[in-house]
Amino acid sequence: MSLGFKRGSGESIWDLKKHMGIVSAELHRQYRVNGDLLTVVLSGFYDSIGLYQQPEHYHIEIAQQWLAKIGLLPYQHNSFRSLSYGEQRLALIARALIKSPYLLILDEPTQGLDELNRHRLLNFLEHLAEQKHSTMLLVSHRKDEFLPIFEQHIKL
Repeated sequence: MSLGFKRGSGESIWDLKKHMGIVSAELHRQYRVNGDLLTVVLSGFYDSIGLYQQPEHYHIEIAQQWLAKIGLLPYQHNSFRSLSYGEQRLALIARALIKSPYLLILDEPTQGLDELNRHRLLNFLEHLAEQKHSTMLLVSHRKDEFLPIFEQHIKL
C-alpha cells in the first residue's frame, strides 16, 4: 500500500500527486507567474503554477497559517518576486505543505541559497520534523545537510 493506494490499482500520477508536496530548485526557477505571496502558497492546493480559481475562505486561512509558521505572514500581499531568494524557497515549501501531504519531497532545497537562508530553511525542516507533519525525503549532495531528523540515508 502506497499513499493510500494498493499497488497496481490503476491510479494515475495525478492521483498520487494529490498526496505529495514537491520542492526543487527547478520548480523555483519555473515559478515565474506574477502574484503575491499568498497566491503562490494557495496555488499548492491545486498543484498549479499560478492561481486560476477562487480559493475557499478556509484555504486562505490555512495559507496564512503556513505563512505565519515560516515567518512571512506580514508579506502575504507582497509580490513573490520582491522577496529574497531564501524567502521564496520557504514560501514554496509552505506551498508544498499546504495540502498536508503524506510525503514531502525536497530535491536540493538549499541549492542557490546563501548560508543564512540555507540554515533558516534547514531549521524549519527540523521544526517540521518535530511536528510529524509529513514524511520527508531530502535529496542533497551536501554531507552537512544529513540532519539527525533523517533516519535513513542512501548514498549513490
